[in-house]
Amino acid sequence: MLKEYSDIEMIFSVDIWVEEMRNESYNPSLLYKTQGVEPGNDVDNIAKNVILLCLQTEFRKEMAKKFGNGKVIFIDSTHSTTMYNFLLITVTVVDEFDARVPIAWAISNDEDQIKFFKIDQGHCWKSQAKILHV
Repeated sequence: MLKEYSDIEMIFSVDIWVEEMRNESYNPSLLYKTQGVEPGNDVDNIAKNVILLCLQTEFRKEMAKKFGNGKVIFIDSTHSTTMYNFLLITVTVVDEFDARVPIAWAISNDEDQIKFFKIDQGHCWKSQAKILHV
């Protein structure tokens, strides 16, 4: 039987996981803002009640560089994935075979907070690409 975790335990375990990722040679956590905390300097205009975790593996970063330069970027949100009503947001680009390639993911409780897609800064893709929210 699976153990049920309290909200505090879940937040604490995500905090620990993100901190562990930050200490790896490649940090896949592009951005992390926990719920109930004022956003830091790396996060613009995200409300205090929003949780936002953005992830991109090293391989996905390379795919973003290869296929995300000035092309179409698709953003797809999956609703009702947990009892907490978090959204799983997937960012994909189109490869040379016109197939979608996932390049980053976000977990958030607010679909309007997908502003992380604009962080660019060498992490992901060129911001002049056309973004389609599907």
